[in-house]
Amino acid sequence: MRIIEPSHLKRRSIKKKKSHKRLYLILVLLSFGLVFVWTQINPKKIDSAIDLKQVSNTSVKGVAVAEVPKKNTLKEFSNTGFVDFYGSFAYPNTSEIISPPVITGNPEADKRIQSIAEKRGYKLRSAPISAPVSTFEGMQIQQKAQQPLADLFTEAKKAGHILTLTAAFRSVDDQRELFVGRLNAKMTDIALGLADASVEETLKTTAPPGYSRHHNGFTIDIACGNVGGMAFLETDCFAWLSKDNFKMAKEFGWIPSYPDGASSVGPEPEPWEYVWVSKGSLLE
Repeated sequence: MRIIEPSHLKRRSIKKKKSHKRLYLILVLLSFGLVFVWTQINPKKIDSAIDLKQVSNTSVKGVAVAEVPKKNTLKEFSNTGFVDFYGSFAYPNTSEIISPPVITGNPEADKRIQSIAEKRGYKLRSAPISAPVSTFEGMQIQQKAQQPLADLFTEAKKAGHILTLTAAFRSVDDQRELFVGRLNAKMTDIALGLADASVEETLKTTAPPGYSRHHNGFTIDIACGNVGGMAFLETDCFAWLSKDNFKMAKEFGWIPSYPDGASSVGPEPEPWEYVWVSKGSLLE
């Protein structure tokens, strides 16, 4: 029978304790090592729902957050791009005109006019759901466009340019009266296709009823003092508005309706007509 001395028991106990301590130390070091590696390959992330403006120049759970600058750059457009943007913008308080309105009262003449107009690029437009309630310089305009127009005119005045409003909202009935008044041809001749040249001449500057952008209440015609029409193109007002891709117009949410160089849009280029699309929609 083997006899174990008390001194041997004591030494075994000491060896066990030392072995436990080593194992514990190894486990602690291994844990710290794993945590370090994990933080390197998977750093803490800021919840995307946090408003970066609120945490700029501060930190979230120890992670520094840089301020994200708000984009405030105006979009650049080609001449055709302006026209395309107009077509894609959703105008508030308007609905599309679906059926071509009566023009002359002669159905055959109306069909002929509409056919020629649409070949030129004219399209049926939209009209207010409820009548515009705001006015500017005595003319009706959609409420959302009223203040931006006033601000544009004020800024122009500060720069030494006097802009004058010559047209704003026009109803289908108003447009009919304007178009027929400028149409220098007999209805029977138009119906028979004998007055196409006269119709074309009128369509260069005047839309048939239902096809005018003025129906939406967000479109305006302007002059420089009392200089309007094609002469507006040569004024300091136009130079100020159109510089740098119409920067000053866009600053207040306005773009040209029919810029020079855009083809097959209906009328000839009209440097005097602008439409409001909001500044927010024009920012990058």
